[in-house]
Amino acid sequence: MRTFFSFKDFGQYSPDGNYIMQTTEGEQIAQLISGYVDIILRRQRSRDSGQTEGDEENTIIEENITPSK
Repeated sequence: MRTFFSFKDFGQYSPDGNYIMQTTEGEQIAQLISGYVDIILRRQRSRDSGQTEGDEENTIIEENITPSK
């Protein structure tokens, strides 16, 4: 079992400074963070190209308008 040290700098969101942790689950944590980064980059690229991915960012409003008497 390998031990990993992780050093995180959350910038302005961490007034207490940097965060250091020791874990044996470093590879799983790295894969999880990498997945989130991939999602963010994919959304930024699709937003920059004017395309949206899936239905989560699209809204469709349907109205039935009939003449009044």
